[in-house]
Amino acid sequence: MKHSENTISKNNNIIKAKDLKHKIRKKQFIEALKTSLGVITQAEKISGIHREEHYKWIKEDENYLKQYNEIRNITDDFVESKLYQLVNELNPTAIIFYCKTRMKSRGYDERAEIQINTINKVDLSALNTDELKLYIELQKKIENSKIEEADYEEEKESDNKKQLIKLSVKSLP
Repeated sequence: MKHSENTISKNNNIIKAKDLKHKIRKKQFIEALKTSLGVITQAEKISGIHREEHYKWIKEDENYLKQYNEIRNITDDFVESKLYQLVNELNPTAIIFYCKTRMKSRGYDERAEIQINTINKVDLSALNTDELKLYIELQKKIENSKIEEADYEEEKESDNKKQLIKLSVKSLP
């Protein structure tokens, strides 16, 4: 009986030692992340702990994840404060970046939006079977927003596009 109790005690001590080692390593990596402003490569170099352990801890340890996210928030705040500082110094690049990222609703957006207006009233009875199939196929693409700028340019020059124009002309009064 005493032998099995000793074995259990030794096993518990081994488990406790491993848990303590993991806690220490996690703390080391968290401190390294703080020092490096959340840069994982730098934290690896500082702590000697591989990034794979860090990613494993993020998945497995909710408390570790909270600490990591807090470091990221602090880093974001720091970088944002530097951006504001550059904007206050009238740095053109910083001003443009700020406008493009924070003022999209005011029109500072580089993204080009293409609006395709479909013909609301089309007399489909004038179309033959092939034309009708083509029309339906193109309508589905338009409705599902699957036509991107590159696809649109290709289709514009294709026979299908020419046929769509022909269909639209046929449907006019």
